[in-house]
Amino acid sequence: MEQSSEKYFSISRSMVYLAIAIIITTYYKIWLSDVYLLRAVFAPHDDNHFITLASYILNGDWLGRYDQYSQYTLMKGVFYPIWIAMSNIAGIPLLTAQQLLYALACVVFIIAISPDVKHKGWLFVIYLFLLFNPFTIIVDRVFRLGIYPALTILVIASAYGLYARTLSGKGKPFLWSLLLGFSLSAFWHTREEAIWIIPSLLVLLFFTLYGVWVNRGYKLRRIAVLYVTPVILVWFSTLILATLNWQSYGVFTPLEIHSSEFESAYSGLLRIKTNSWRRFYPVVKEARIKAYAVSPAFQELRPYLEGNLGKQWQGHRVDIPAAFFIWAFRDAVQRAGYYNFSQSKNPKTIKQTFEFYERMGGELKKACNSGRLECASLLSPFVPPWHKEFTKLLIPTFYDNLKRLVTFDKFDYKKEGQFSAGWFRTFQLFETVTNEKIEVDRGSIQALRPEFYKKNSEKKKRTIRNIWNNFYRHLVPWFFILFIFLIPARGIYELIKCKVRPATVLGLSALAAILSNMIIVTLIQITSYSEIGRAMSPGYPVLLIFIIAGFMLLSELVGGWRSKKNAISQR
Repeated sequence: MEQSSEKYFSISRSMVYLAIAIIITTYYKIWLSDVYLLRAVFAPHDDNHFITLASYILNGDWLGRYDQYSQYTLMKGVFYPIWIAMSNIAGIPLLTAQQLLYALACVVFIIAISPDVKHKGWLFVIYLFLLFNPFTIIVDRVFRLGIYPALTILVIASAYGLYARTLSGKGKPFLWSLLLGFSLSAFWHTREEAIWIIPSLLVLLFFTLYGVWVNRGYKLRRIAVLYVTPVILVWFSTLILATLNWQSYGVFTPLEIHSSEFESAYSGLLRIKTNSWRRFYPVVKEARIKAYAVSPAFQELRPYLEGNLGKQWQGHRVDIPAAFFIWAFRDAVQRAGYYNFSQSKNPKTIKQTFEFYERMGGELKKACNSGRLECASLLSPFVPPWHKEFTKLLIPTFYDNLKRLVTFDKFDYKKEGQFSAGWFRTFQLFETVTNEKIEVDRGSIQALRPEFYKKNSEKKKRTIRNIWNNFYRHLVPWFFILFIFLIPARGIYELIKCKVRPATVLGLSALAAILSNMIIVTLIQITSYSEIGRAMSPGYPVLLIFIIAGFMLLSELVGGWRSKKNAISQR
C-alpha cells in the first residue's frame, strides 16, 4: 500500500513540475511576443473587417443589422470575429488570447501523445519545440493566422488522440471525439480552404480501420459512433451559422462566397477563354467585355469595373489581378445597388443580391453551352483554368514552397517601418474591441519612446532572432530530410508486418497535412497570388509535429534495438 502511494505521489509530483514548467515557459513566450504591439490597419477586407464584425457581435447584432449587410458581411469565415468577441468579453487582450490558445493547443497535443512517450520529461521538451514556433511569436495584426496554427494543432492532436484511444481501449475516446468535432468546426469556419486538413484525417481513419481489420476484436458500432460524432458536430455548427444568417438576413448559408449562387457567377467569369492571357490575371478586360455582351446582369457592373472603382483596384498594373478581382467584383455589385449597406431608406432584400448572382451565373452558363462564349473547365469555382505554362511551374514552385516552409524562410522579426494605418476612429475601434495597446502610425512618434523601452525591445528581438536562426532555421531542415525517408519507409514496412506503431501513424498523418497544404498553396501561387505567406501559416506547426513523430519513432526503434542487444548478451 505504501509503495502504491509513493508511486502515486511521484506521478502527481512530476505532473505538478510539468505544469509549473509549462506555465513559466508560456508566460515567457507571451512576454517575448509583447515586443510587437498590435498594428491597427484599416484594411476593409482583412483587419478592419474582422474587427467590425466582432464589434457587431458584441453589440448583440450578430454580423450586423439587416441594413448593415454589405459585400463584406459573409465573405470570410466567421469564427475569427467570434474569437475576437470572446476575448473581449473575457477581458483578455487579443494577442495574449491568441498566444494562450496556441499554448493550450500544445498542451492538448502532449496529452494526446503522452501514452506513447515513456519518459514524461520529454513531454516538456516537445511542448517547448511546438510552443516556440517562430511565426507565432511575431503576429501583430488582426489576421486569422493568429489562431489558425493553434486550431490546426487542436484538430490533429484530437484526431490522433481519438485514433490512439480507440485502438488501445484505454482513456476516454469519446472526449477526444467531441474535442475533434469542436476544434474541426472552429477550423472549418475560420478560413475558406479548410479542406486541406482532410487528407491528414483520412490517414488516421485508414489506420483505425486497418487496426480493426488486423485485430478483429473491436466493436464496430462503437467505433462508428466515435468517428461520426465529429462529422455531426461540424454539420451542426454549419447549420447553426446558416440559421443565424437566415434569421438575420434571410439567406440560409454559412458563407456567401461558397453559396451556389455566388460560385456560379464568379466561376462563369473565370471560365471565359480569351486571346490574351496573363498569369495572375484570370478575368482580363477582354473576358469582361465578352461577358457584358451575353449577360445583362453582369452588364450592370460595367460602369464600376471599367470606371473609377476598377481603376482603383487595378492601380498601376496592366489589369485587375486575381488577388483583388474577387473583391472588386463584389464591390461593383454593391455599387450597383445590391446588398443593403447604405440603402437603409429603401433597402433591397438581401435575397435579391443572391438572385442577381444566380441570374448572372445562369446567363454566362447558357452562353457557354450555346457557343456564344468559348469556355474552359475549372478545377474549382475559384481557381482559373489550367494552362500549359502552369505545368512547367508546378514542380519548381512546389519545391520552393516546401523549402520555404522547412527552412522557416522570410521570417521578419524586425518589423521595421511597419506602423498602424488609418484614422483616429480606426484606432479607437481596434483598441476598444481588442483590449490591446495600439502601435503608433508613424516613426517620428515611435522615436519618442524612452531608451529603456527601446533597449528592451532590441533585446527581445535578438532573442527571437536567435530562437529562429540558431534552431528552427538551421536544424529543422536536417530533421525533415531524415524523417521524410524514415517515416514513409517504416509505414510501408509496418503495414506489411501488420504491426503499425502509433508514432508512424502520427508522422504519416502530419506528412499528409504538409503535402496537402503545400499542394494547395502551390496551386494558388501558380494560378492566382504571388505571395502566399498567410496561407502557409498552418504548415509550420504541422511540420513540427512531423518531426516530433519522427523522434518518437526513432526513440522506439533505438529502444527496441537495445532491448534485443541486451537479450542476446544475456544468453
